[in-house]
Parts: sequence; C-alpha cells; structure tokens
Amino acid sequence: MTCEIAIMNRQAVALAADSATTVTEWVDGNEQVRFFKGTNKIFELSNHHAVGAMIFGAATLQEVPWEIFIKDFRQHLGDKSFNDLGGYATGLFDFIKNHQLFPDDYQAKVCKDEIRKVAVLYLFLAQNEDAVKKASTKQDKQIAFQASLDKYYEDIKNEPLPSHFERADIDRALALHKAEVEQELGEMPEHLRLGLDINFGTLAELAIIGLFKHYERYMNSTGVVVAGFGDNDYFPGYEEYACYGLLLGKFLFDKKSSQRIDIDTPSFIKPFATTAMISTFLTGFSPDVFSQIRQEFAAALESLAAKIRGELNIAQIPNLDEHTRGVLKEHTDRWVKAAMAAHAWPLRRVIGSLPLDEMAELAETLIMLQSLKEKVTQPTESVGGPIDVAIITKGDGFVWIKRKHYFDAKFNPRFFVRQSKKL
Repeated sequence: MTCEIAIMNRQAVALAADSATTVTEWVDGNEQVRFFKGTNKIFELSNHHAVGAMIFGAATLQEVPWEIFIKDFRQHLGDKSFNDLGGYATGLFDFIKNHQLFPDDYQAKVCKDEIRKVAVLYLFLAQNEDAVKKASTKQDKQIAFQASLDKYYEDIKNEPLPSHFERADIDRALALHKAEVEQELGEMPEHLRLGLDINFGTLAELAIIGLFKHYERYMNSTGVVVAGFGDNDYFPGYEEYACYGLLLGKFLFDKKSSQRIDIDTPSFIKPFATTAMISTFLTGFSPDVFSQIRQEFAAALESLAAKIRGELNIAQIPNLDEHTRGVLKEHTDRWVKAAMAAHAWPLRRVIGSLPLDEMAELAETLIMLQSLKEKVTQPTESVGGPIDVAIITKGDGFVWIKRKHYFDAKFNPRFFVRQSKKL
C-alpha cells in the first residue's frame, strides 16, 4: 500500500509520497506479508527538463524494480524533451518495451506463467459454483462443473478484444503455449481436481483468451503518474497510467486520468492509492460515511413509506420506488454540494495562490494525515515511513524539498560528485 498526492496551481506541481511497501510471499502454502519503509516512489524523469514521475501499486514490473527502468530511461533520454507530458510517458513505456531485460524467451516464460495462473483461477471458480457444490452425486458434480467451464468459454469468446490486441495475438499465444500449459495442468495434484474429469485443453484455451481479453484482472498493476511541464506547457499537469507489463511483445498500459492547469482551472489536488483520509480532508466527509448516509437515509425512506401505508391502510403507494430514488438523489446532491462548498472549493481557491514552500508543506501534511490514520487504525501500518516531497516549476525544473537517502550524506561526498557529472 502507499499514499501519494499531486497538488497543482499555475506556478508548480507539488508531489509527495510515503515510503511504505508491502511484500507478499507464499511459503509452504502460507501467506507471509512483510512491510518495509524505505521505498522510493518519486523520481526525476529528466535531468534537464521540468518533469517527474511517481509510482504506486506493484513496485516491480515483472520482477524488475521500476526504479531501475526510470533511472535508466533518465540517462537514455539525455537532454531530449517532448512537447507534452504524454510524450514522456510514451517514451518511458517504449523504452521499457525494448529493454534488454525482457528478451523474447523471458517474455514467453512470463506469458506462460500468466496463462497458468488464469487457468487455475478459472478452475477454482468453476469448482465453487453453487451448482457444483450442491451436486449430490459425482456425476451431477461433473455435469455442473463442465457446464460452468462451457459457459465461461462461450462468454469470453463473445467478448470484444481490447484495443491492445488483435485476434492474431491470441492465435499466436495458443500456438506457442496451449499444449505446454495443458500438459502442466494435467500434472497438478489430484486433490486440486476434486475427483473431477477436466478437459485441460479447453481450460488452457479458456485461460489464454481470458488473459488477453481481461489482462487488467489478472496481471499485477503499477500506477505511474507523470507530472510537470512539456515544452509547450505554460502551466503544469499530470497524467496517470495503469501499467501491467509485457505480453508477447506488447507493453500494456491504460491511461486512467489526467488534468491540466489553465486559465479556467487555477488549482487541482489529486490523491493516489490509499486516499480515504485525504478525501475526508478535501471534502469534509469520508467515503465510508458517504455510503453509510445513503444506506441509512434509504432505509428511513422505506420505513416512512411503510408507516404511511399503515396509517392510510393501503397496500401500495403508486410509483414509490421512483419517488424514493428521486428523494435520495436530491438529498445526496444537496448535502454533498454543501460539504464541498464548505471544504473543497475554499481549499481549491487557497491552493491557487499558495507559494511554493506552502504547497510542499500541504502535500507533506496530507500524507502525514493518512499515515497517522493507518497507524492508529490498522495493525499493518501500510502507509508510513519518511515522506519525500518535490516541487516542479517551469523555470526551476524538478526540485527536492525533502528526500530520504539510504546512507548518510556526510559520509558520501563522492556520490554527489558522481551524480553531478551525469548532468
């Protein structure tokens, strides 16, 4: 888990992030979770231009730390620049796609591993269907199980391909990996089969099609935020992407959100990853309170309707559901608008004129609030550790306000000399 934020006005964008990371391992069938608090999540994306990046979610891309790719890309980029932030993002993703760390044989291994994982998930999903669990005989269980797999197969075949792929990509994956995955699935322990006869060829094909059509469900995702200025930008902005890695030569990423500061939008604030406490500060109410208020008010409306029916001795109230939905929406819109007027909009106006040092302080404080909430309410403390803060301006570029090191700077002057020579 992590907590990050971007705060923007017409002068700059402030980035802040905690340092916590979660590592999950399976040892002898048991899940082991470890927490570390020294991870770097904010990076300069260029040594010469006003652009940076933040990452959240998976800290690695198919077992390779993102930090390696970003710092390698920075050196590769040199003094090259792009007209907009999208150019930096596309440049980074193209660089990763063609990186020497991902040769064809490694990509084939990754693809096969993902297919096998999806196949096992489909297997467990079918075994846990109500019709399968409630079957009284082995024959009925077998029929229900096969019917479930057949339904998954028909459903997935009829779904459209995402824009990343063509049918030829699935055909290639089938030709490369179906037979091998089918054989490996056939060797799984007997207790995982629950005594069922399984067509592993169909299961492997289902997994391949499912992986390509729903990669976002099955592949680990890293959020990547590119923030700052392109050459043609006078005001800052950010672009957020979900990155899933390589699948048979194609780097999978989807743009999730973006925002630019302009004449009509003087400020903007956007939290990423774990955001509950920051959202509470920004809006005046937490997401769980929002849901609870809606549920309780809907229940109160139903109770009121029941009392009215009883008082009037009538069985039904015409158009009750429609009236209830209308009142619930009107009530929600009114109190949310009032809360936003009291909290979010004044904050936006203040951010629009904040000096740079106070923008950085606000960004750090909001991360501290989320970290404190996690510390006192969760045993894991999945948000925490030192907070890194950076400011990016058009004129000054990327400037660190607070930055942790895994070493003591006073003992390592040569490190900073080496870094200066790279510029």
